[in-house]
Amino acid sequence: MLTELARAATISRYISLTDFLADNPGLGTIFEPVSEDINTAPDGSSRKKNFEAQARQQDPVRAVGADPTPSELALVDDYGVRLQRRVLPAARREIAELADLLGDRARVSARAKKSGDLLDKIRRMTSDRPNRPARPDYRIGDIIDAVGVRLTVPDMATLTVALDMVKDRLGDRILEIENMYAQPKAQAPSYRVIPLIVSIEVDGLPCTYELQLTTERASLAADIEHNTLYKPYVSTSRLQKQAVQTAMEEAAALDQLESAERDSDG
Repeated sequence: MLTELARAATISRYISLTDFLADNPGLGTIFEPVSEDINTAPDGSSRKKNFEAQARQQDPVRAVGADPTPSELALVDDYGVRLQRRVLPAARREIAELADLLGDRARVSARAKKSGDLLDKIRRMTSDRPNRPARPDYRIGDIIDAVGVRLTVPDMATLTVALDMVKDRLGDRILEIENMYAQPKAQAPSYRVIPLIVSIEVDGLPCTYELQLTTERASLAADIEHNTLYKPYVSTSRLQKQAVQTAMEEAAALDQLESAERDSDG
């Protein structure tokens, strides 16, 4: 798969990913826009934000901001332990049950942020950053990926089944879906993943976790990009950076073609 992405045989025939997408529109339900009633309440408000506002009333740690008091720091430490020991296992368990139904090649990975990571994100989000204004009201409860679970599947056919299964089984507990196959990010059009925000109650307290649905191909390309371009854990030259970006575009193109071929066969 690495060789396939590096070769870039598909995307190299086009000037850009935009040109490829114009010639090869996505086919199948995976490319349909997210239904408004999933993300939005009847009054037009965000279901995710409504959940967070209510959750802060029950769980004070969710209101802790960038300058916590000693007592708030203690709450954050306890919260980090709760995420690791209680929320993470519960979230992983329910997604692992879905993975078992999808076959041996469906894989589940999961992680929880530690208290220091949570505070670091609060400070970053409340500070000015290049091309991103500060969000002074950002709080612990706004960190939607404090617990993250990834369900990686072998191909687009299984991804479609996985999304339908998740929507059917989790129902109203899904607070938000962002389908980057149907609506790619403007600033990262080659990034392909379907993140969902899922509510879960643990020990009587409301929590959330981010579930990412992705193919093996898109996951591999995104992990390489994350560790070289987005967060440069690995030093890269200009040519290597270009190769990583091209691999991302190739992964997006191949997923797109695979979906079109499946739709045509059906």
